[in-house]
Amino acid sequence: MTDPTNPIAVEGDPLVTVTRELLEREGAFGEGASEVAAGAVQASEKLCAHLGRVVGQLGISTLFVRSLFLTRARFPWLVLDPHAGPDGRWQALRSCLEAQHADVAREASLCLVTHLLRLIAGLIGDALVLRLLAEVWPDDLPTRTKEVTP
Repeated sequence: MTDPTNPIAVEGDPLVTVTRELLEREGAFGEGASEVAAGAVQASEKLCAHLGRVVGQLGISTLFVRSLFLTRARFPWLVLDPHAGPDGRWQALRSCLEAQHADVAREASLCLVTHLLRLIAGLIGDALVLRLLAEVWPDDLPTRTKEVTP
């Protein structure tokens, strides 16, 4: 049985692979916690802006808060005001991640974004999520994301 608090422990899960690669693309695999935080926030902002077109701004905000709640089961220090607007949310996320060691911040970022993508995939399916991600990062994600069929 898999640990529901650790979505990144699933070997071969395409959403975990893609999440890792998009975070790396945005710089969330840098050396220091500030680089990790900046990359994670940038990736999260892009994801929420783009996927919000599909599920709406209220929908993406709700799903982000839910993914944050799920991530806090493993990273209880990741505390953000769920009612903060997007600017406040991103600044708080950056601050929380910067306060951690880079490896911990990186794992928390990976867990948070994977939870978010998993929640969205539960609504619209993995294939559509992967296609939407390929729209945001067309040259940077694995080719298999562009070849997924419904």
